[in-house]
Amino acid sequence: MCAGLVRFIPKSDSSKILVGEPEDESLDVGLALYKEQDVKVNVFSGFSALEPGSATGKTESIGKVLSPVTQREAGAIRCIGLNVCEVEALRSENEALTCNSVQTTCS
Repeated sequence: MCAGLVRFIPKSDSSKILVGEPEDESLDVGLALYKEQDVKVNVFSGFSALEPGSATGKTESIGKVLSPVTQREAGAIRCIGLNVCEVEALRSENEALTCNSVQTTCS
């Protein structure tokens, strides 16, 4: 199992999309990129966070980090929980509801 899988465009070739694990497992990738640090990734054979494949032995630097899954793979976003009810209660200035709700957004 991958501890910190990332999907990214490498600095070496902006036409590629790769998947892999950062060399430094303890690294906060987002923070490192924000600080403009070079983030090295052990590249996997797959092209999706859902099916990453296996390690290739190659290393690349992140040029741009991407979402873990593509829009096509996501299909729909489902949100379940009281937080949705609490937001709706704030919008209507009522007491927070005590029920769970389900909201679905399809792409």
